[in-house]
Order: sequence, then structure tokens, then C-alpha cells
Amino acid sequence: TYVRDLVPELAEYTANPMSCRLPEDALDAQTTYKFQVTVGFADTMTINSSATTTVVVGSQDLMASISGGVEQTVAIGTAAELDGSESYDPDDNDAEGAMEYAWTVARVLDDGSREDVNSLLASADTTQSVLAFTPTTAAGWASDTSYEFTLTVSRGTRSAAYSVLVSVSSDQYMPRATITDFDESVKYKPMDGAFTAIYFEATSPDPGRTIEQTAWSVGDGQSAGLLGKPSGAPSPMLVDLGKTRPNAVYRLKLTVTDSIGSTSSTVVSLTTNGPPTSGTFAVTPYRGTALETEFEFLLDGWSDDVDDYPLTYTYGYRLVQDAALTPLVADQYASAWFLTTLPQAPNVNITCVGRVFDRYLSYAQALAHARVDALEMSTEDLSAFAGDLLSASADTGDSEASLSLVSNVASVIGGTNTSRRRLSTEQELIDDLMGHTISAASLVGTGSSAAAAAQVLFTVSTLTGDPASLSESSQTGAIGLLREVVGDAAKHGIDDDTAAATAATVSSLLSASLFASGAADTSLDGQMAGTVGALATGMIAGAYGGQNKSVVTDNLELRAFRTDCGTCLLYTSPSPRDATLSRMPSSA
Repeated sequence: TYVRDLVPELAEYTANPMSCRLPEDALDAQTTYKFQVTVGFADTMTINSSATTTVVVGSQDLMASISGGVEQTVAIGTAAELDGSESYDPDDNDAEGAMEYAWTVARVLDDGSREDVNSLLASADTTQSVLAFTPTTAAGWASDTSYEFTLTVSRGTRSAAYSVLVSVSSDQYMPRATITDFDESVKYKPMDGAFTAIYFEATSPDPGRTIEQTAWSVGDGQSAGLLGKPSGAPSPMLVDLGKTRPNAVYRLKLTVTDSIGSTSSTVVSLTTNGPPTSGTFAVTPYRGTALETEFEFLLDGWSDDVDDYPLTYTYGYRLVQDAALTPLVADQYASAWFLTTLPQAPNVNITCVGRVFDRYLSYAQALAHARVDALEMSTEDLSAFAGDLLSASADTGDSEASLSLVSNVASVIGGTNTSRRRLSTEQELIDDLMGHTISAASLVGTGSSAAAAAQVLFTVSTLTGDPASLSESSQTGAIGLLREVVGDAAKHGIDDDTAAATAATVSSLLSASLFASGAADTSLDGQMAGTVGALATGMIAGAYGGQNKSVVTDNLELRAFRTDCGTCLLYTSPSPRDATLSRMPSSA
């Protein structure tokens, strides 16, 4: 209530009374906040109890940066620039005043030591974010010599420094190797199938010379297999993060050669992150009943490098081996403890999954197994029981718990279980579940959280597992929800598990009555086409030239490609497994 009443800009995050989850930039640095929650009875708040907690927001280190690589080359007698404008304050604390900049330079001696030569910058403005200077012999600069430039940024009582080596070439018309876009200040996550891109340019200041070759190489003792394209490929060069090791620094060198054999080079550094380590994951009790037993998930004792904190946690499960991971939460939690019911599994055993993330989103994954027995209950009793659970969940306002509950109920009443008795009460219950899903989806933040979008999409996938059980109302609701949530998710990128679950939902809806009948409906066709297009876009959101992703179901094949120029090409068709099954309508 203090947040809602006294800090109006935070009021939107109090819609869920069970949890107040704030985005990373919601609170101001060097500020203390008091949070209060009041709990009362649903019919009256006159009898209540309150709890408060105080949150003290500290300050983060400034981030100093010099664009263009950790080793650069400039020509004697030619104007040059070093750009420190990408330096920033993670706190964005304007109350401390403007960022201040200070440049210094030292000559690198043969023994590796440094000699202060700040006098060389006497004619340059060393207090701006960009340092402009001209290295001339008259001013005391030496050709074929290396200099270390250091930028110190400060704001209030905080400061940070960053240094690069600059070699001064004696060839005034040497070719230029320029890094135009690559962030050396972040830690990259080693992950199979993930790439990062280094954008560059190769130019010649002499119209009589042409660029004959660009070549990338990796530092001594480091694998050339890191390069995701041939060494001489045009910009961008790709780095295969799946070939990197955790907690390592890689040096990648770009060398440019012109038509008379003159060369220059620049070096960028790529730092990788390591996941949290040394913890445990436990699920208790080991055995319980679907929908009834509360299972406790505990991720305990995990640790990481000091600058990689804070740690956050997510929870999920796999119904069968190699199945897609179903999330139980819509975002990373600050709590290593989580309480939930679990769904009915095809073979009784469920693999529970806990993940521990650091601030750079590298994560460690741990597994624990639970036995979840089937809930033995008549269809009529199940409908009544599920209705009570859903009503109680809706009263709490905990949207994440509601989504998990919908999945759990759907697993019991059928989903993909074709042996269940198809009674009208079940279809009515599915309609009710779909309504709860649509309501909960509006509260979990699918527009700002990829994890929230994934939880909604997995819930809809479970709910639509049996096309024959879907009323036209549920189909229409699912199609509209998919269009909205997949569109949101595409902005952040859609991982393989979520893509598979979404494709399964599309496949099921194509087999349900609205599409299987073949009746034309321009609105539904358009929404479904929009969903498939957004899915394709999200699947390759982080891809670069030459990469592709695909998902295939019994009646849908979707392949998304990324070309070197950034174009997304999309192709859908009936799966070759059975071309006689339903397909996207021609109007879509």
C-alpha cells in the first residue's frame, strides 16, 4: 500500500496481490523504500493484518568503454578519434550531475612498462566523451610505436576506467580496419546454437589503393573454431558462443590488407560468463497426487562470482524424457524456495527442473524426480473440484499460480489422453479454463517478460491438446490469445521449447472444428497467419545470416531463415508426414 499510495509510478506493479514484482529499472538508486501488504477477509477488510519490509537500493559501478577494440591502429599525421560515448551509468542517476570524462596517454616501452606522455594531448580536449587528436612527429609522437589510452569516467563519488592500446603506423595511407558495432563491456553466455556478431568496415583512404583482403584470427592457443563464418567473410563476423568456455577471455583480430600489401589491424576482446555452481536441488515429498499434493522445490547453496550477483531462480517440469520444459513461473524469482502442485503425467514420474540464473542470465540447471499419482475422481466431481480450485486461485489474484493450475487440471481431464470420457461437462470446464487463462495472461506481463509469455503459451498448449474437446468459443479465445502473446514473445525471441509448444497449439487448432470444417473466416485466418509469422520471427530473433530454425508437427511445417541482409523468409505447408491432414487455409 505504501508503494501504491505514495509512489504512483509503481502502482501498476501491485495488480497481483500475492506478489509485487518490479522490473530492474523501477527503483531509484541510493533510495530507501518501505513496502507494506495488508491481508483481510474477502468480504471485509476491517479485520486484517499487515506486514512491512524495507528495501535499500544501493549504487552500481559506472561502466567505462572505448569503442573500436582493445587494440587499434592509427596513421601518423592523420586525424584520429577514440570514442568513449558508450560509457554509461547503470543507475542513470541524474541527481549526481553529468558524467565527467578524463583522457590520459602513456607510451608502451619495450619491457612492457608505461611512460606518462600526457603532454602529447596538450592540444586536444581531454574532457569530452570523444577524444580527437592528430599524432604528428612534430608534436612528439613516434611512428611504429604503441600507446595506451585510458578513459576515466566519473559521476559523484563513483568512477571507472578503461584502456586500449593504439599503434601509430608510419604509413599515412594504410588501410583502415574499423569495428563499427560490438559490446566488449558485457559477459557473453556460452550456449550451443547461440552466436554474437562483430560488425566491421575495411576502407582505404587512398583512392589508388583497394582493399584486397580481410581476415579474422583468434588469439594464440585459442580455437579458430570460434568463428561462425569463413575468416575472410564480409561483415558481420559471427562468433559461435557454443564453442567458448565459461569464464574465459578471447581475443579476435581483424587484419586488413590493401592492393600494395600494406596492412593494419584491430583486436576485440570477448569475455564469457560462467553459471552459478556448487548448489543442490530437492523436491519434497517424493510422491503425491495430481492437483492435491503441494510439492516444495528448494534450490540451495548456489554461488557465483561477486560481480555476477544477484541470483534468481525458475522452476518447471518435463512430463516425459526429452519433452519440452513446462515453466511453473512467469519470471525469475528472487526466492530459492517454491511451492506448487503438479500435473498428472503419462508414466506417473515427472522430472522437476530448477534453474539458477546470475545477472548475465547464465544459468545452472538441476533435476529432481517426483512421482505424481493420477487423481481418481469422476468427471462430474473433477469439474466441481477444479471449479473450486480455480475460484480460490482467482480470488488470490496470483496469475502465475492460476496458469499452473489450468495446466494441471487440463492434464487430468484429458489433454492428449484420448481414453477419457468426452462429456459435455468436460467441454464446459475447458471453456472455463480458457477463460481463466485469458484473464491470467493479462496480468503476468507477457509484453515485457519472455518467461511470462512462455508460461502462457505452454498453458494454452496443454489446454488445447485434444482438438475434439474444444468448443468454438475456446478455439476463438485460444486463437486470439496466441496472436497477442506470440506477437509479444517475438520481440524477445522464442526458445526451442516454447516454439515447439506453440506449434503444437497451432497444429491442434488447425485440426479443431473451426479450421477442419474448411469454412472461410477472414478474421480467424488472419489471426492464425499473424501468429505463425510472429512465431517464425521470434524463432530467429537472435539469428544472423545463414541460420535457420524449424518446427514440424503432424499437420504443420514451419521453417524460418535469416539471410545475410537480415531478411526473414517464411514457409509453411502441411507436414510431409501426412499431407492429407488439415492445413493453413488458402486465405491465410
